[in-house]
Amino acid sequence: MNDDEMHKAAELSFGRFADKPTPELLDLLCDGDAVTRHAATTALQKRGEREAFERGVELTRDERVFVRENAAFLLGQLGYSDGYPFRDESAPILEDLLNRDPSADVRASAVAALGHLGAKPALDSLARAADDADPAIRANVAFALCGIETPGVGPLIGKLRNDRDAEVTDWAELAMEMLFGKEFEQETVETLCEMLADAEFDIVARKAAAEILAGRDEMVAWERACAFRNSEVATLRLNAPMLARWLGRGKEAPPRAEVIGMLVGMLRNDPESRVRDQTAAVLAEFEGAEVLDSLVAAARDPAWQVRHSVAFALSRHGPPEADAPLEELCSDPDERVARYARERFDWMNGIFRSSEDN
Repeated sequence: MNDDEMHKAAELSFGRFADKPTPELLDLLCDGDAVTRHAATTALQKRGEREAFERGVELTRDERVFVRENAAFLLGQLGYSDGYPFRDESAPILEDLLNRDPSADVRASAVAALGHLGAKPALDSLARAADDADPAIRANVAFALCGIETPGVGPLIGKLRNDRDAEVTDWAELAMEMLFGKEFEQETVETLCEMLADAEFDIVARKAAAEILAGRDEMVAWERACAFRNSEVATLRLNAPMLARWLGRGKEAPPRAEVIGMLVGMLRNDPESRVRDQTAAVLAEFEGAEVLDSLVAAARDPAWQVRHSVAFALSRHGPPEADAPLEELCSDPDERVARYARERFDWMNGIFRSSEDN
């Protein structure tokens, strides 16, 4: 489903379907409309009833691909608010789907479900799926590894970080960042600063260190961000926006206007496109006229990667101010930017416009 359909399904699930009797929701698990089917499944997942589990298991053997795919989705998050009570029973069934089902869609859904369950015993099956020819399956493996903490997961994530598909590498980067986050959570402020100051240190590891440092001591994080902004080494200047992303949440936070001013200046003036790219992505977390003006100007940046991140940031800013500049990016000369801008434009209107209607 696309973002708009997902939004509609969520509205149904937590709205009209929230009080539907369980038998009626169970009947909708095989509905031909994807939005209805997804909404019913999500409503059942919240309830976490044995009846839904048994029906889900039964549907994993259905002849229809979309039914088996939805059954895997159901089992992967059933009872999420109660600690996944059917985890131990569901995981082997999902692993069998991953290993044996002829449909790539079903296998991809099974992989994602195993990730939601944090199914450590399925690591060998996930490792085999990391070599699947279908990029959607490999992307879901990377997603699944975000939720599985067990020895041996690091090298597998590292392998997926070098995948030829961008979505796979994006999820693998996130999985590695979370892995580093767990590893670094007990480090001192001094050690975190030393990690950030090491230009040879893995960029994803530095992202994790930046988040932890900002959560530990915002003023130290701000001081380090200001110092990194002026570094002659581009790799270290990347630390400035990575730190700034997490500022402003604590009682002793730097003035937000100063943080925005630093980011806007870097987006406009940094000579390295990768630094401008990172800064544009981080500005998606900030609001205001100064932010919007800087993004509009950066929509004409010579580097396509920067314009790609600007499309993301503009879509998060929302209409009506972002309408015109995002529409312009939909016609960008680089098809990668244009395609992504169209996706973000549709997402923005699906999210913001529907909120206005309600």
